[in-house]
Amino acid sequence: MKDKVIIAGAGMVTSLGHSVTETWKALLSGGCGIKTIETPELRGFDCRSAAQVNLIPSSLNIHPRDARIMDMHSLMLMKSSRDAFKEAGLGEALSSGGFRGEDIGFFAGMGMVDYKIEDIMPSVLKSLDQHGNLDYDAFFLKGYQEIHPLWPLSMLNNISFCQVSTDLGIKGENSVFSPHSDSGMQAVAEAAKTLLDRKAKAALAGGVSEKVSLLSLARASYFGILNPADGVCRPFGKDRNGTILGEGCGIIAMELQTSAVQRGMPCLAAISGCGVSFGVSGDTDYPSSSAISDAMGKALEDAELRASDI
Repeated sequence: MKDKVIIAGAGMVTSLGHSVTETWKALLSGGCGIKTIETPELRGFDCRSAAQVNLIPSSLNIHPRDARIMDMHSLMLMKSSRDAFKEAGLGEALSSGGFRGEDIGFFAGMGMVDYKIEDIMPSVLKSLDQHGNLDYDAFFLKGYQEIHPLWPLSMLNNISFCQVSTDLGIKGENSVFSPHSDSGMQAVAEAAKTLLDRKAKAALAGGVSEKVSLLSLARASYFGILNPADGVCRPFGKDRNGTILGEGCGIIAMELQTSAVQRGMPCLAAISGCGVSFGVSGDTDYPSSSAISDAMGKALEDAELRASDI
């Protein structure tokens, strides 16, 4: 009988709270994380609502030097990963010598990382000709010097991934999946396989969203997925009219059951099966019902279950 992959800890940051407990309590009390967008430069879109997270570097004791290349997605990933890591007792396992950094894997799904306009505006202004047009000769001669040397790094989504790994001392198997909504589940599936293949003793896995920004709203507006009418999200409603953007992160700490029991850690849940499929609906970019059904069927098969068992 194969060893089970279990969840020993979890971390979550949402617009409802900065932990699993806070988010769960807010849901039970009927809380809503969707608010009117207050940022001035984001008010020009038809959809004026979003589920935004309020998290600042100082609340996580992040050095200003490191915060320079961290945005909201980085902060959410750091907070969620730290919480899952702590709840699963992985810090104690490292300090006691039970685990090495190389024994812990890290897998994350991440969205797009957009640049901040204020980071490049000084270089643009230094590169304009007398008619207000961009002069590339001026840019490469002097304008580029206005860009902070670390600015390109801030747009690489695996930089945040590396910052978290360094913070926690994780050095094992790893990968970043990007950029769509299934990437977080792909990360969990890869972590489970890594544990079953005995390539790691424990792993963090999950996903973090994009930041709600000028560019992310523009993308969503371009693809026509936003609800411009009333700023609500009702995906299964008869009168649904698109979605809204939201920020959030969820990370789980995974381990083989025998290892967790040996360490005296709680087994919160088990990951018993995963399934992957592909197929689009007509000329859209959306998954077809047959693709979704096929993926669910493969997950049931992997878990040695029947549909009637659910």
